[in-house]
Amino acid sequence: MYPTSQQHKCLNTLPFVHTAQVRKSAAALAAITLLVSCGASPLPESDGATTAVKTPAISIVSATTAVATASVAPATSTMAPTSVAPATSTTAPAPATPATPKTDWAAIFGAVIDDWQSKGVPVIPGVSVAVLLPDGTEVLVARGVADLVEKTPITTGDYFRIGSISKSITSVALLQLVAEGLVGLDEPAATYVDDLLDGYTLDNIEYGDLVTVRQLLNHTDGFAEYAFDLGFYLQTSERLDEEFEPREIIEWAISKGPQYAPGTAYEYNTVGHVVAGLVIEAVTEQPVHEVLRERIFAPLGLEAIYLPPAEDPPQPVVHGYAASALKAALDLIPATAAYPDAAVGEVYDISVIPQEAIRSSGWTGGGIEAQVSDVAHIFRAMFDGSLMDRNTVAEFLTTSEFSNYALGISVGEADVDTASSAVELSERAISYSHGGGVPGFRSHAAYYPELDVALAISTNVLPAEPDVGVLADALIAAILATTDSATGDNCQTCTGPSVAADSGVPAGLDSFLAQGPWAVGVRTLQLDDRPVEVWYPVEPTAVAGRSTEVVDSIDLISELLLPLIPGDLGGAVDTGAYRNAPAARGGGQFHVASYSHGSPGYRQAATFLTRHLASHGIVTFAVEHLGRSLTTLLTPLAGADSPTDDVSDLLNALDLVGSDGELGPVVDSSEMVVIGHSAGARTAALATSDERVAGVVLLAGVPQQPESDRPSLMVVFENDSVIDPFDNWVLHQSLDNSTFMNIAETGHAAPTDACALIQDRGGLTELREALGERLVRAGENGCLPEDADARAVQDFLQILITGFVSEVLSPQKGPLVLTADVVDLVDGVELRGFNESPSVLPQVENSD
Repeated sequence: MYPTSQQHKCLNTLPFVHTAQVRKSAAALAAITLLVSCGASPLPESDGATTAVKTPAISIVSATTAVATASVAPATSTMAPTSVAPATSTTAPAPATPATPKTDWAAIFGAVIDDWQSKGVPVIPGVSVAVLLPDGTEVLVARGVADLVEKTPITTGDYFRIGSISKSITSVALLQLVAEGLVGLDEPAATYVDDLLDGYTLDNIEYGDLVTVRQLLNHTDGFAEYAFDLGFYLQTSERLDEEFEPREIIEWAISKGPQYAPGTAYEYNTVGHVVAGLVIEAVTEQPVHEVLRERIFAPLGLEAIYLPPAEDPPQPVVHGYAASALKAALDLIPATAAYPDAAVGEVYDISVIPQEAIRSSGWTGGGIEAQVSDVAHIFRAMFDGSLMDRNTVAEFLTTSEFSNYALGISVGEADVDTASSAVELSERAISYSHGGGVPGFRSHAAYYPELDVALAISTNVLPAEPDVGVLADALIAAILATTDSATGDNCQTCTGPSVAADSGVPAGLDSFLAQGPWAVGVRTLQLDDRPVEVWYPVEPTAVAGRSTEVVDSIDLISELLLPLIPGDLGGAVDTGAYRNAPAARGGGQFHVASYSHGSPGYRQAATFLTRHLASHGIVTFAVEHLGRSLTTLLTPLAGADSPTDDVSDLLNALDLVGSDGELGPVVDSSEMVVIGHSAGARTAALATSDERVAGVVLLAGVPQQPESDRPSLMVVFENDSVIDPFDNWVLHQSLDNSTFMNIAETGHAAPTDACALIQDRGGLTELREALGERLVRAGENGCLPEDADARAVQDFLQILITGFVSEVLSPQKGPLVLTADVVDLVDGVELRGFNESPSVLPQVENSD
């Protein structure tokens, strides 16, 4: 419901581990493959709805056990107040195997939760977590407090508002009716609710009789989202003690009219699932809360989940807190600012104000209150045959052409404004998930079919920073990183890679890499006298079946050397980007980075890096700076750009991207990081005169003092015979906020795509024989056979630069936190110095 910071998820599930490490680790890939072989049980083939009760065979680890064990976590962990299990905790009959799991999951998960909670900004008061493992074990862990004033500890028996996770549950009930032939997915909703949507008009076209049930569930119905509307909040604030009727929510949406013609786009909203609730009531002739209990909760034996306002939990939900922009809004609205007791430090206590309007407005789209255990069990039961047959599950998981959101569930990468946080573990392992955000509460639930793991997380603050999706990633990573206990005794070889507590990855990199990966689009914009190449995130579904752009690798080689390059060094190269694909929507506004380079051709501008940044939510552009074409270098009278011109081009390109009709709406052009290679480093440094430049990365750069102090990452290459590494060391020493590293056995051209291609095709052996070692090193330095593998260097630079960009552009800006151990993340790369002076540049003998 309430919009939260977008946290799209990605392949990088191991905490602090980049895809380069996962990709190089055969053990990790084998572990995931073996985990897949121990996956979920098959679904029944029946076409009818499954109503038989399926009692899960679980061994419950109580909150008491979890906390007691978790207290032995490393002393460095920040421990929140511990909790105890309520007296009503249920323990299933003990299985034939020993009751105590071989792996102390409570301690493992407790340490992960402690680490996540300790990073809370401004604070994460409390969190409750349930994880269901493949062997039937349920692990419950609670941390923190339910009330910041009274310091009452959270327990796993506490109730939270799970927000939009309610949509998944409502969808299941409606899909059961579809399976029974009582509802048609592609029938108009008006078939069941008569004139409820009359007046839903756009451009003089009446859509009230046209919106289908499917469109209600997959958010292609065109409804506006009231949770994103300030006017609705002002209206709500004047009647906090009054319940909302579902029809009032629908009338509000009809008054706004369709945001687009239904069925032609995707826009996340809650109204559609409120209408779905009324469809359920109309067809069953029962109140929807009774339908949910009879069809979902009772068959699963779940008694700690409720749909207000018709029913209440036996105890109120924990205190919920508003932070950041939501707190600021509540402080400004007169009706909510009139409660001085709501102010608790940097957060606003939602529970102090009347609850009737808040509890009722979400209804079947966001109103359920529950213990996390029940939510986790529902998310497993959705897919194991307990609630739906195979055909119905397939329908449940069918996405529209516009997003990865299916019929009330996110598949793979999430695409909802409430950050449903689906996590793609590998090319063969996905998750089905949904997130929830209502004033005071943030939740997440997911099922990982190949791992047969379900989890649910609730915390009592909105927005939660870090997001609960980050915690879900870390919990799954802990499972993958632990031994075969994750899959039980039937899968003895299911082991995952161990993950060091301090991997040396930049602080915040794990959460940044958790954004995406999107597909990548590329388009060319035009400045007055030169092109601007832009890489940007694209929804994968938008390019399904399309081919990525292919270029001839000979075109990636410097113009200066092109006449001398053997013809067989050319060849088709897949850029991995989709030319002119539609930019991703629903991810909030993406940050911006620019790539500034020297020797010519923006097509040589390290597409391995720009494409990578775009896949993780950073719009990245490159301008061909310095006028370094063959003509201008050989003909001085032709003129060349001055450094001032280069900076002007860079900033004008930022404005160009921000004003573009396709990219502008999804880009935050208020700040950027500039990445400069070679002569482009001068542009990056001089561009710091503009306050929009938040930080710079200097790769084997021309030494240039920045105009203003900005966080700086400086990378030099040991064998560089174009730019002396020592000169950059001197520059590093003059800066207050700089990290310096020197990569061994690497030369000046190593960070470009062309270098890897050259190494693949013989490392310029023929050219070296013709021109001599020194001249070739000066031209394509770093691409010779005895140099470090260019792809390994590029993988390493992806980690460094992605981490730097995430740190500099994150809400909590600060210096980059790196250690020398970061080099261990990629095989084939070593440092010759970390924040240390480089050795004297080695002399290269001329083979002539």
